[in-house]
Amino acid sequence: EALRSALGDLPLVMHGGSGVSDADIQEAVKRGITNIHISTELRVAYAHALSQTLEDSPDALAPYAYLQKAREATARIAREKIILMGSAGRA
Repeated sequence: EALRSALGDLPLVMHGGSGVSDADIQEAVKRGITNIHISTELRVAYAHALSQTLEDSPDALAPYAYLQKAREATARIAREKIILMGSAGRA
């Protein structure tokens, strides 16, 4: 709160937002954080889904097929975080 009042409208960024609890993310947004980096969380979801798909279908050769689950997992996390952070419909 002290940073927000001292910096005025300057955007505040939380680096390392992956693994931060939903409640803490919502509190950070409430206190003026405007950008939260969750890259690790997205990459982990992508990697796990891709790994599982390749394990389930070891003979898969077409990237458009075996990457689909990884894209879906990443998109699901992104949608959840957009809603959590109160950014849905604010494009």
